[in-house]
Amino acid sequence: MEKQTVVTYERFGAVGDGSHDDMEAIQKAHQFANENRLPVRAREGANYYIGGRALTAVVRTDTDWTGARITIDDRNVEDVKRPVFVVEGDREAYKLDLAFLEKGQKNLGRGLETDCLVTAEDSGTKKYIRFGLNVDNGTTQTDCFVVRRDGTIEDDIIWDFSALTSCTAHPMDETELTLRGGTFVTIANGAERVYNYYWRNIEVRRSHTVIRDLSHFNTEEGDSGSPYRGFLRIVDCAFVRVENCFFTGHRIYETIGRAGLPVSMGSYDIDVYRSSHVTFLRCRQDDIMDRTRWGLMGTNFCKNLVLDGCVFSRFDAHMGVTNAHLKNCRLGWQCLNAIGHGTFVVEDTEACGRAVINLREDYGSTWDGEMIIRNCVWYPLDRRACIINGSNSGRHDFGYVCKMPRKLTIERLRIMDDSLARDPEYQGPTVFGDYDPQICEADDGRQRPYPYETTEELHISGVVTESQKELRIRENPYSMPVLRDIFLATQ
Repeated sequence: MEKQTVVTYERFGAVGDGSHDDMEAIQKAHQFANENRLPVRAREGANYYIGGRALTAVVRTDTDWTGARITIDDRNVEDVKRPVFVVEGDREAYKLDLAFLEKGQKNLGRGLETDCLVTAEDSGTKKYIRFGLNVDNGTTQTDCFVVRRDGTIEDDIIWDFSALTSCTAHPMDETELTLRGGTFVTIANGAERVYNYYWRNIEVRRSHTVIRDLSHFNTEEGDSGSPYRGFLRIVDCAFVRVENCFFTGHRIYETIGRAGLPVSMGSYDIDVYRSSHVTFLRCRQDDIMDRTRWGLMGTNFCKNLVLDGCVFSRFDAHMGVTNAHLKNCRLGWQCLNAIGHGTFVVEDTEACGRAVINLREDYGSTWDGEMIIRNCVWYPLDRRACIINGSNSGRHDFGYVCKMPRKLTIERLRIMDDSLARDPEYQGPTVFGDYDPQICEADDGRQRPYPYETTEELHISGVVTESQKELRIRENPYSMPVLRDIFLATQ
């Protein structure tokens, strides 16, 4: 008898006709493949239907969905937070017995079984104490970083953890696992307009995973719906690549926020959480300027994110990113939203939006480090056009000291603002937004309870405006009072 070399869903009872629920067969096929270390291959031309049962297929071997359609029906779901597929490694996570960690620490002080992504929490300390329509009491202080088996810490630890309440090592598999192809279609949930996130998705929890040539579409979005956390969700892992994939924006629905006022619910097709060294190569989405659909990508507690050659409506580092690099991209109407640490580089990129980079005001518009904008084209969408936008009154405690980028470099930026020049109120673009309109000559902000540390170095060269209006530093002459060393190169 010929030895089996690939596992199919049909062997375990899948029909693939678009109406028979194939989820149980899919789950069993992956279980068998995992036990026998065999790859899984979908049938070309099949339409595998996945209903609302609370079942998850655990994937630990290469899987090829090329030529198949997978329909995920979210209209009647038993557990909205149960993924359809979870990609896991061969080793289980384990707790580390550590009492504390220090900001900038370079060695864990002990060896590990293998290279790991380590996640740390201090539940007694709150960060990201949100301000605005979704005001809250903050989030447990959290960090993640790559640690080699000899204890060397490769990523910067960004907080002091004087009392660790949780420290977990997530072992990294040494070989790559590949998910390839497939057209995934989500039938939208049609639920109430409340913050009840759906996670009916592909969840990657395995380091060294590659997702390639996959497409995702949303259908039957009606007048109501709950938001999505991300069809592709990458969690607690490192060195993940997403290549040549297509994603779809979700329709925007409104609900009542914590402040008692209407808010738009963020609904993402990509979510990256507590992970490091995640790269998106040549990925794209549907219309990046469609304002009826929420921006595509959201991240939290991540490090070393790279977008290269991507066409997305939005990149959003929600509760912080440490080091990000965007190059050769096109960014749509929600553009770049970020707070965080380290170095943020945007180069050879075409951006639309009020700002090139919006520092999220609900988290204090903070960037602790350096920003570089190089060889970019910007289409400002608002007469208050500013390259770096933000807002911070100095009156709210976000759980950390809020800072403008310590050093900002802008090189060879073309500002396509000719259409704005027809507005008589348009005065031309600025480098910085009016981060606190209430600041005046008598109140420069330094006496406020939570002062906002401002940029120390600004380097500008090769900036050209289509309108031929001069680039100004700031709208409000009294803002950023401690901007000390400004270097303006001749344009």
